[in-house]
Amino acid sequence: MRILKILLVTPKFKPAVGGAEKNVHQIAVRLARRNHEVVVLTSNLFKISSSHYIYISCKRNEYYDSLLVRRFHAIPIPLIKNYPIMPRLILKMIGEKADIVHAFVYGSFTTDIAALISLLRRIPSVLTTCGFFGLYSKHILSRYYISLSRLFLRAFKRIICESEADALNYSNLINKSKIVIIPPGIDLSLIHI
Repeated sequence: MRILKILLVTPKFKPAVGGAEKNVHQIAVRLARRNHEVVVLTSNLFKISSSHYIYISCKRNEYYDSLLVRRFHAIPIPLIKNYPIMPRLILKMIGEKADIVHAFVYGSFTTDIAALISLLRRIPSVLTTCGFFGLYSKHILSRYYISLSRLFLRAFKRIICESEADALNYSNLINKSKIVIIPPGIDLSLIHI
């Protein structure tokens, strides 16, 4: 089996708590067990509250469960609190060598940057959507995403949806042949009966 360098790009990562964070962590651990070189590119965010960001006190480069995690300072955009930008992430992705990019959380700055840089650098990329941003949000970014989402989504070789409902939403934006449904897994070691 060929050993790959895989960049996992996500808005937040452990110790931040959430479904996407857990999903990225589980995928990263399993890829590393198969001897792939895994690098997680993420923010230093722990949580986005109703009024401000809560940051993780950490180093830019750290190891979490033996995974290399590169964190970038998240900068809030006034009026758009759920879309923090990370300028240094752009520079890192431009210079980081990779065989594949796997982005998480559609509708995030990290996903948009992963799409654009993967396209420009001709690096194969996939997206795990973690829900559907454009349909339900009344956020200012909804209009932005209606016009630009097709461009971002087109950059990914595959779009991984976690449910048939998500797949149906995305099929209105991109070619259905790109969509794969893979429900999030369960870590059986955490279940004690």
